[in-house]
Amino acid sequence: RICSIYSKKQLNLVLPAPCKLQSRCPMSRSSNCSTALKHLPPAQELTSAPYDLKELQAPVLRGLLLSAFISVFESSLGEWIYPLLAKQSGVTQVLQGLRVPEAPLFGPDLSPVTDEIEPFSEQLEAGDFDECDTGGGGGDGGKTAAERSAAVIQRAFERGQLPHGRQLAATHTATVAAAAAAATSMARKQLPHTPTASTGGAPAVKDPGAGPGAGAGAGAGDGDGDGVGLVGSPGASGHAGVGAGGGVPFSPPDPWAFSGGPTVVDFARAYRSGSVTPTEVAERIIRFVEAGEALRPPLSFFVGWAPLEVMAQAEESTRRLRSGTSRSLLEGVPFAIKDVADAMPYGTTAGTTFVAAQRPVTSDAPYVATLRALGAVLLGKTAMHEIGLGITGLNVRAAASALNPHGLGTGPEARKGDGGSGGGGGAGRPVGHCYYPGGSSSGSAAAVAAGLCPIAIGSDGGGSIRIPASFCGLVGLKPSAGRVGGRGVVEVDCTVATMGPLAGCVQDAALLHAVMSLEGPLAAADAQGYRQMPQLPSPWPEALTAPPPAEGGARQPLKGIRIGMYDEWFKHASPSVVEVCRAAVSELQSLGAELVPVVVPELEHLRVAHTVTIVSEMLHNFRERYDSPSLRCDFNPDVRLALSNARFWCPADYLQAQRIRARANVHFRQVLSKVHLIVTPTTPIPAPRIHPQALQGGESNLRQVSRVMRFVVAANMLGLPAISLPVGWVPPEEDLEHQRRQQGQRQRRQVQDRQQQQQQQRGWDPVATGTTAVGAGVTAVGNPSTTAPASAGCHDSAGAFLPVGLQLLGRPLQEATLLRVGAVLEVALKRRFASTLSPPPSPPPSVAGGEAGEAAGGGTPAIARVVARGGTDHRPAVFLNPLTGEMRGL
Repeated sequence: RICSIYSKKQLNLVLPAPCKLQSRCPMSRSSNCSTALKHLPPAQELTSAPYDLKELQAPVLRGLLLSAFISVFESSLGEWIYPLLAKQSGVTQVLQGLRVPEAPLFGPDLSPVTDEIEPFSEQLEAGDFDECDTGGGGGDGGKTAAERSAAVIQRAFERGQLPHGRQLAATHTATVAAAAAAATSMARKQLPHTPTASTGGAPAVKDPGAGPGAGAGAGAGDGDGDGVGLVGSPGASGHAGVGAGGGVPFSPPDPWAFSGGPTVVDFARAYRSGSVTPTEVAERIIRFVEAGEALRPPLSFFVGWAPLEVMAQAEESTRRLRSGTSRSLLEGVPFAIKDVADAMPYGTTAGTTFVAAQRPVTSDAPYVATLRALGAVLLGKTAMHEIGLGITGLNVRAAASALNPHGLGTGPEARKGDGGSGGGGGAGRPVGHCYYPGGSSSGSAAAVAAGLCPIAIGSDGGGSIRIPASFCGLVGLKPSAGRVGGRGVVEVDCTVATMGPLAGCVQDAALLHAVMSLEGPLAAADAQGYRQMPQLPSPWPEALTAPPPAEGGARQPLKGIRIGMYDEWFKHASPSVVEVCRAAVSELQSLGAELVPVVVPELEHLRVAHTVTIVSEMLHNFRERYDSPSLRCDFNPDVRLALSNARFWCPADYLQAQRIRARANVHFRQVLSKVHLIVTPTTPIPAPRIHPQALQGGESNLRQVSRVMRFVVAANMLGLPAISLPVGWVPPEEDLEHQRRQQGQRQRRQVQDRQQQQQQQRGWDPVATGTTAVGAGVTAVGNPSTTAPASAGCHDSAGAFLPVGLQLLGRPLQEATLLRVGAVLEVALKRRFASTLSPPPSPPPSVAGGEAGEAAGGGTPAIARVVARGGTDHRPAVFLNPLTGEMRGL
């Protein structure tokens, strides 16, 4: 508009050629004149709006076709191609078609949503933090920052804020009681005429859903310096000794990892019982990783991997445990870290082939140092999607495309190899179907899901913790903005990302969250010396899940919690996923939570704003390399293509995205003022299957990217905390799509046959006339081009079942509520699934469903209804229990 008012003649300028910036900037586009803009009302005045999230339509590009398109798009022809693609994806309509009245918001708004205090929560004690400086030493006997943070975690164990120590103490108490009962029983056998009397103890009964290593013995905290008591006395917050009615003491339940791997408590219990040592655990993990690299394609969990370094750490932990000088309950417990944060002695690549050479690593990231101070063993740096710009984990350039342990080895390729994924394969054995672990924290999620470690560190700028958690059956927590600091992390996406925990169970996620939050900006002292320490549930929900008193009804530990559901948003997913998630929501209601219908307007605007924000920030941070034609080839094809789109955005577009951020902030805060949480599926589909061509030449699938990110971007743009919880299993979406196509073909054939019979009865022969009875659509039924590709074969009884995640989105800085609700739901699901861990039945011959199937009245696949109630083995196809040596799939 400005360019049209002030012409070259008026400005007395001589321009040799049209300015590229002018052609790209929205201010120069005639379509952006004020008469063409849609003026939005102030966000506070918008009480309702139609659901507007769209399905993005884009071709899938792989291999040579992808490379050719990138070459064309980066040439001058891109100036003509981009406007078409931008309009088709809705970017143009949002960036240049709206007048947004709100001022730009360039960062998260962490102010309280309401005056309501977060219920059932308690801050960690600052302790040494208040007495010492924040440097590497000085004060308090010269403790380092990592040692002071470790001391805070130790006190959390002792006070019962973290339940791990109390659970170890309960194991010891149960073992003592069992021994006493056995001795009493032996005495009665020797004195058969002695009257029966109460022994005051009973043998321990193992929980049917207890995790691996649950029966590994006792001896928790027997004076080895880890601060874990033996008696199980109540902590300062009154977390222990809860009765279940009639004066019977309540034994806290064992934590349960959905994917079947050992938890932190399992490791600590096994080490203190003497059944295994950290050295033996490390040896088993090293053998597993090396065997995984012999597969074709390899597992590729780690990119920074030094077996000798792992063994040295493990041997040191073994010596400390044997000498009674263990550093904490985490002594010898393995962990892994995404290769975007620093950990000695490894370089940090951010998933690239060039960042490590430009950025030397001189120290650990703060939370890595704290975990080391607690005695944990670092396994290595895990694979990730390049610069975090992707939802799959595919990383061809760095040869670091981690595979999802779930479903790995199913399909015809595995059966052609050596009899399937059951084990015994040699080097180069094909693994059959592979599934994406999710990105960008792909390797961290895969390592935890495969059982190698109970906790791992990831980062989340657009669902990069929660998407892998959903695909791999883990708990993934994206903390509030500011909870975890960025020191020791490659700067990639400045205003939307944070580091956070991935774990097998909720209490281990809470432990890692507490460790990571102690050195964050919010925990730093302000001018008055106040520290906003992380909050944890208080009391820990294990007490709330005790059996109800005999005289009372069902226990409702979530009574008073209001959960908002935007139904149109919630059901915008595969019907199999929706049904599993609805079953989990019903479980939350049965536990006392109140479900409140809500509406969140303008989700489509938020989707576009997040895309513009995160890709613009990434291009800014890697501008020097991308601007060089000879250097930009170092990027993966999909990342390079995404960054090339940002070339066409100008400062006005970024400002528009931040105005939409401010507007969405109003919408979500209005909803969260009425409810504690908003519930959605984490991802609308389970883990996608990897196309073999993608592992060779890369893949660009923008429709899949937009679809998978449908529920996750709000937490990143607004700085809200969010957690993904595993709640069930469904067959692969590719199998369901194939079944839907077969069902549609059968239905069309039936319609055609009926119509032909009717016409023949009337004396009309369709064959003789050369026409069809039901139109051109039926003639394609037998066309081979309309059938499913070979990679999407029919689901068989030995095929994959993939995890489903449920997302809870909370108020700013109220992670404790997410952890509390998650812990209660986890125990409820453990009880539901523990008795039904047999493999599910094979699907019926005719199955309909899916997003299209639901709209057509096809309903949900019968197999999904079975899985929604449990009934499947929750362990991945490739799995290691480091405590017992059990290995499968390799």
